[in-house]
Amino acid sequence: MSRDFEHQPYPPMRLRKTAVYIRNAAPIISEYESLAIQAATLGVIATLAYKAQTLCLLLMAFLISRIHKIGFSWINSRLPAVLGVIYVALATVTALFVSQSAGIYRTLQFFIVILSTFVMVGHIFSLDQDKLYRFIKYLSILCIAIMIHIIFFHVSTNRIFTWKYLYDTKIDISLCIIILFIFEDKIKGHSRILWGCALIALITCVLMSGERKAYLLFIAIWAISNSPWQAKLVGLLTAVLAISIFLAASSKDSYVARQINSFSHSTKEIPTRYFFSVSSIGDQSDLVREFVNRNARLLFKSNPVFGLGATGYGEWAQKTYGNLKQSSGRSMNVHGEINRIPVENGLVGIFGVVLYLASCLFFIFNFVNDRGLFRSSSMVRGVLYLYIFMICYNYSEAMDTTMMVLIAAVGLIAAGLPRSVHSPREAAHRLNRLAKDSAAFPASTTMLSRGERPFGLLRKRRNLTRPARR
Repeated sequence: MSRDFEHQPYPPMRLRKTAVYIRNAAPIISEYESLAIQAATLGVIATLAYKAQTLCLLLMAFLISRIHKIGFSWINSRLPAVLGVIYVALATVTALFVSQSAGIYRTLQFFIVILSTFVMVGHIFSLDQDKLYRFIKYLSILCIAIMIHIIFFHVSTNRIFTWKYLYDTKIDISLCIIILFIFEDKIKGHSRILWGCALIALITCVLMSGERKAYLLFIAIWAISNSPWQAKLVGLLTAVLAISIFLAASSKDSYVARQINSFSHSTKEIPTRYFFSVSSIGDQSDLVREFVNRNARLLFKSNPVFGLGATGYGEWAQKTYGNLKQSSGRSMNVHGEINRIPVENGLVGIFGVVLYLASCLFFIFNFVNDRGLFRSSSMVRGVLYLYIFMICYNYSEAMDTTMMVLIAAVGLIAAGLPRSVHSPREAAHRLNRLAKDSAAFPASTTMLSRGERPFGLLRKRRNLTRPARR
């Protein structure tokens, strides 16, 4: 019997420690189409931040028109992608249980979000390393431009310490945190002084913004970044000192001070009747959110299995208290998925979302772990940073189109990440699948045939056709 790999279905060789990455073929996309899809992707991010719904819909429609150029060959693990689609469906399609008109609108929203996000993520996976890096640089320029606009707008309107009044651009603060830490290794390679200055500037902007999820995101990413533990300890002590000085010098009623103090103060002991005695409760986010969350917990006990359906709490609140203006904000929608999922999707929704989060974390952690985990590059850790951002955003914000796109994108990214091959059977199966795909498309369309490393800095592949050991 020949000792070649292709003639031995179960060759006696060890691949347990071998990381082999296979890239499936994809349909050919011209350079013009590729740039158009990338520009539309950046446009969707900008229009979501500025709540330009009509323009966002047009850009998503253009992306959907290019779906035939993407295909499914870039997906390596179907589970997180399917669970991400189910998660978005729970937040949209189940509105049919509430009302027919809301259900039709949300169902259309579901298809538009899923299909357009599929095109955006699928095209990113089709880019080679240089083009992917160029796209990330364009995204960085967009985020910096939006941040400059945020600062200029709020300073010009005498809002120095609260940056939440320019549509929904506060999400850009979190994106800037991710972008900076993705380029951590590259900036440090040029100058560590430059990295320190950029970090100080970012900390200042995050603190002045009063954005709680940006606080949590920065702390989480800083804790797992490539910075040495001595620098993390010094940074932590410096941050504690700066926050203490800021709280001592500023007014206790200032927005930023209330946001920082909210981490240690609890509103659970406030009696329910107190919420009706506050005339402007809508302006006090902590109070109105506690009021809404209490109502949501009571409604969950009445409908524990399937919940009220998407938009169900909003319909109930408006029927009970009137619209937002009449109720002074008491009919506000539920903020935070930890509160919305039980009341609108019940135990079924909780089970589905937990599976989604666990599967995404498993594949993302496996991707980073294969590249050295805490010894991996900051660019590789970008997918882990994005997952943490999704957790922070979903924990604190209400369900909207931005959150749906984020949920679908993280699920698809986790599904498309290259996986390491740990068994000869799996290696042979994936090589056979690659051969079939290569027969359907020109060999030049596969990253494997060009000798490139898919989706960033990956380990060097070992040759699977080496002779087997006796």
